[in-house]
Amino acid sequence: MNKITKFVTITACLLILTAYGFSYGAGNTFVFNLATYIPSESQIKTGYGSGLGTTIMLTENVVFSLEFKYGRFSVDSEEGKFLAGDLTLTPIVANFQYYFNPNTNFSPYVFGGACFVFASFNASARETEEEAIITRQSPRNGFGFQGGLGASYNFSERVAIYFEGYYLYRKTVVETTFLTGATGQFDTDFSHVGVLVGLKYYY
Repeated sequence: MNKITKFVTITACLLILTAYGFSYGAGNTFVFNLATYIPSESQIKTGYGSGLGTTIMLTENVVFSLEFKYGRFSVDSEEGKFLAGDLTLTPIVANFQYYFNPNTNFSPYVFGGACFVFASFNASARETEEEAIITRQSPRNGFGFQGGLGASYNFSERVAIYFEGYYLYRKTVVETTFLTGATGQFDTDFSHVGVLVGLKYYY
């Protein structure tokens, strides 16, 4: 069992055993989280990252959220695609959240929205002669979509812990530049499942 799994399990058990919570409900917050990401593309390995953002209460049940996410992934070499290296994704995500029990200490919610994904790739090695003539691989930035489920638990009047699971959809093109000055491109899939745990501070 890895460290993240242990942390999530222990935290969940503590929440279940807690007899009293604060009914602060959905509202304006600052948020911070830690996350693990499971990519759709087999060449891209499981990544880790964090997020920082804010939420704004629109109605008793509906909240708007704006979040900056950061994710780092290792990439295996595959012919005609990425070299071996490190991929960084930094989505800026805007979601609408719907809280089912906004005036209780524990409230599940659903959310969905759009994002703009910035991406960068750094190759770590060139293993063949064909790879040695590649100077750069540049993923194209662009829009994607996100949706998922979450739950928030208020353990004080100002602080809540929350958990989310979501799917972020983003397919794009990567431009490859060669020593000769020629360029080529290939399609890739940055879509992934994210699982996170975070803190909310009500202001």
